[in-house]
Amino acid sequence: MVKDIINQIKDAYENRDWKKCEFNLFLLIMSYNTDIREVEKYNHNLKHTLFRTNIIRNPISVKYTSEDYKYTRQILANILKLVKSINNPDIDTSELIRKEVTIDDRIIQDICDVAIYIECFYHMNLVNSKRMDECKISSLPFVEQLMNVVLFYQDQARLIMDNYNEYVDKDFITGMELSVSNKQVTHYENLSCSVTDNIESNLESMNQIVHYLFFKNKKNIKERVEKTDIKFELIHPYEDREFEMYLYIALQRHLLCKIEEGVRYGYYSAKKIRKDEQEIPIYSFCFESDEKYKARYIGILRREYQYRNHAILNCINKVDIYATNKKMQVLVNELISVQIEGSLILDLDKFHPDKRIFKSAETASKVKQEIVKMLTKDYYLESNIKGVKIKDLLCAYGYLYTLSEILYWASGQLINEKKQETYAKELSIVDIWSL
Repeated sequence: MVKDIINQIKDAYENRDWKKCEFNLFLLIMSYNTDIREVEKYNHNLKHTLFRTNIIRNPISVKYTSEDYKYTRQILANILKLVKSINNPDIDTSELIRKEVTIDDRIIQDICDVAIYIECFYHMNLVNSKRMDECKISSLPFVEQLMNVVLFYQDQARLIMDNYNEYVDKDFITGMELSVSNKQVTHYENLSCSVTDNIESNLESMNQIVHYLFFKNKKNIKERVEKTDIKFELIHPYEDREFEMYLYIALQRHLLCKIEEGVRYGYYSAKKIRKDEQEIPIYSFCFESDEKYKARYIGILRREYQYRNHAILNCINKVDIYATNKKMQVLVNELISVQIEGSLILDLDKFHPDKRIFKSAETASKVKQEIVKMLTKDYYLESNIKGVKIKDLLCAYGYLYTLSEILYWASGQLINEKKQETYAKELSIVDIWSL
């Protein structure tokens, strides 16, 4: 019955039949309310169903409209008013439902959580998007914005790899050293983070920016970009206050997305903390269950440890590092030799390496592919997305990873750390149709 009601709500939403949406949502609430027998057995089931089935859509999605917000907000407000009326002995709702029926407080809390979720994330997303658009970096042409972001994160990765030995204890290598929170953060006392946290935060911030840039500029993106179209003097991510501000705003966007994911897929519940100077209520999303959160996080760490432990053992047992590096250097020399003198960016168009040598250099990525396959169930590897299997994507990853290693080695030989303008050599341009 619940499944039928959910389908009815989805159909009503697609047809913009808001009254029918409201009616079926009330039926769903009554279904869960009837099923409650013991306090211990109800774990915010209604709320998690609304999120899991996407009845309550993500308010920070680029496809989420002001109409989605307006009507979802109104439907939830009407439902809350109705269930509170049913529980109020001073209000006669006998024409709608039997007098002895009341709505469980935990059900009402779920509806409140969802309403707060919609309100908070929709408005925070509006503010964040406005700040992104008003930042001076946003006025740069699309290509230069994209290259600034990619260059910054590529260079951060280079710095971490160049200084790797500072982060690990050679006497005790488990593969998890970079995940230990022992680095003091810049702006908060008594708060530490790990190198891995920092890398992942950077990558996910970059992911948010790139998605946002493509969405914002989707109507004006050129099908093909030539090197002569790029204004290299605008690609200057360091010593630029505006670019730093831009990154902070993007990081806020990433945090917003992570919190939304936690509320939707995790175990968070909204709690009112206080009101600000303008009497606007401030909410915090707190854990529904500490034990569930711990179990989920331990599972994440276990998966990470399994991957890194296998990576260390397999690389030691299966990869001839010296031989692989020799092959890599051959490819690097070939890439550098086909570059136009004076060019600020590496061009892959004329780079056609010997297949046998490239396959030899691909050994390290093959080990990583094997580990992912070993730790992943066949069901996921065989999953088909628009005609492409996940295991096929791993092959593409191996090729791109090896290509990126060649670029990393080449740029290391070409850039001058004292001259920021040479950092553009950490980037490359390629005709994607030639891959």
